[in-house]
Amino acid sequence: MIQLSHFLRHSLYETQKSLIPVNDEINVLKSYIEIESVRLEEDLQLELKNNIPHDSRCMIAPLILIVFIENAFKHAKYVRSETVNIFIETDLKDEWFTLTIINNYNQSGKSSENGIGLKNARRRLELLYPAPKHQLMINIDDRFFTVKLQLLLQTDQMV
Repeated sequence: MIQLSHFLRHSLYETQKSLIPVNDEINVLKSYIEIESVRLEEDLQLELKNNIPHDSRCMIAPLILIVFIENAFKHAKYVRSETVNIFIETDLKDEWFTLTIINNYNQSGKSSENGIGLKNARRRLELLYPAPKHQLMINIDDRFFTVKLQLLLQTDQMV
C-alpha cells in the first residue's frame, strides 16, 4: 500500500512540473516495480541495476519512462511456460541518461494489436526531447523484447 501511495502521489503532483530530479523518477519506477513484483510473486525473475548517482543534478520529464516499464510487465502475463524475466538498468554518463529493459515474452501470446503505449511514448519523446536529444531503440527477437532509451537531460543547479 505504501508503494501504491507513493506512485499515486507522484502521478498527481509531480506531473504538474515540466522537469523533476531524475532520482525522483527512478524512485517512482521502483514503487511501480514493487507493486508489480507482488502481483507476479515467485513467477518473476527481476534484476534492477540503478547506476544513477544519488547526488545527480539531472532533471527529467515526469513519467516519461513508465510506459516502457509497464510494457515489460504487461507482456509478462503472456509468458506461460517459463519464469518471467525482466532486466532493467539505468545509467548516467555526463547528461546522457540510458534506460535498458530486456524482458522475455511469448511470441504467439495474445498482445494488444491496438496498443498505443509505444506510439504515444514516441510522440512524447519527440515533443520533450526532440532529435538529437533522444534515441529509442527497440529490438525484438524470438525470445526477448529489448528497449534502450537514451535521453539528453538538463541539469538544475538548485537540486
